[in-house]
Amino acid sequence: GAVALMCLTAQCRMNVSLTDVIFTGCEALEAGALRLRDPSAVSITRTSFVDCHGSGYGAALVSSSNRATGGSEFTFSHVNFINNTGGMSSSALTVSLTYPGGDSIPAVMSDVSFAGNVGTGGRPVATYRGSDTVWHCRRGSWMPRSGELYGDFSAPECYPCSAGYVGSAAFLTNASCSGQCPTGHFCAEGTSTPQPCPSGTFMPARGAA
Repeated sequence: GAVALMCLTAQCRMNVSLTDVIFTGCEALEAGALRLRDPSAVSITRTSFVDCHGSGYGAALVSSSNRATGGSEFTFSHVNFINNTGGMSSSALTVSLTYPGGDSIPAVMSDVSFAGNVGTGGRPVATYRGSDTVWHCRRGSWMPRSGELYGDFSAPECYPCSAGYVGSAAFLTNASCSGQCPTGHFCAEGTSTPQPCPSGTFMPARGAA
């Protein structure tokens, strides 16, 4: 790949910061553009991964092995993953963090977009394992804190709350968001503020869409 940085001893502390970088057309056996192993902190800002391919982990892989890193911080801001492909794992990004005996800080995703990425055999676009991920989503939307993500998506748009439910808070993690729409109101998909029923009508049940 274009960049591979690894800590190989327990005493190693590696802070990685990338700003205003474009990875394009990169290819490698493991991660096409960026491979980080056991970093202490990662900050990626205003960076794009475009048309990269990894036979293993797609465009980028950030991982911590089975040793404690003393609490790592991962921040992605204004980062784009576009038209990347992967073979054995996610096509765009894999974040795999394990911390035996150590504290972990969730990965923070802000103004991040994934578009046109394709995983072999229906594999996901992005995978988050071990540590929770915090997405900065607008109200009325949600993103899961871990697991596999598919298709095109971005933050702060994220996934819209289901019709009949309201997303009145930030950092929501499932399609039910803040709960069902209250009585006397209706909530279309992606609602952050319930709308009152039109004059002359009333909905006595919760969850109206």
